[in-house]
Amino acid sequence: MASRSKPYTGLDIDPLGITAAQVEMTPAGLVVQRCGYQALEPGVVREGEVADASALSEALRALYAQTPNLARRVRVGVANQKVVVRTLELPALDDPKELAAAVAFQAQDLIPMPLDQAVLDWAVLDVVETDQGRRQQVLLAAARRDMIASVVEATDAAGLVLEGIDVGAFGLVRALGAAAGDDEVVLYAGVMGITNVAIARAGQCLFSRASGTGIEHVAVSLAERSGLTIEHAHAWLVHVGLERPL
Repeated sequence: MASRSKPYTGLDIDPLGITAAQVEMTPAGLVVQRCGYQALEPGVVREGEVADASALSEALRALYAQTPNLARRVRVGVANQKVVVRTLELPALDDPKELAAAVAFQAQDLIPMPLDQAVLDWAVLDVVETDQGRRQQVLLAAARRDMIASVVEATDAAGLVLEGIDVGAFGLVRALGAAAGDDEVVLYAGVMGITNVAIARAGQCLFSRASGTGIEHVAVSLAERSGLTIEHAHAWLVHVGLERPL
């Protein structure tokens, strides 16, 4: 019989607030057990990046105070201009060290940041036969180390156990991709505090891009141009169906 794993909480942090969902893998599948939300003061997170780690840690403590028994083991999704996703095509390499060296070599030309200032991770998507022999497609993710350090600082100060940091677009695909066909290429877009776009096939994210312009920016622009209050602008966005993930 399959055993239950220890529950953990997924945290999505954007300029508007922190969304938390505690999940547990059971024999019946992934189950959401608890969830919570904590609004953030303006400027704590800017364009998807943590600007004030101390204020974010206080908000995390407030979230846990108002959400009893929320698991303190956490995984955090990040989506901003300092996160890059690329797909590579390499010769089929069985040796993990050779694969790591090949990925790092190609990353120098594909990642718009110095590699010594980046955190890299990758996964083999597929191995295919081509005119050049067996080739493997590799998904590469990179993030600026200083941006990741701010997330780690905030979660540590809040007394949380950081199990991992994930690309926000990957979570978007996992959450919304169940109905997609195996060979179907799908565009996903999440529009809240930031705009997060992903392109995926067979549940695998092939490309992602995050923009600091999200639903709050749209609401502010609408209010200014139409002479509305910010509350009225949000109401109009709800009315036309924009204030929800697309």
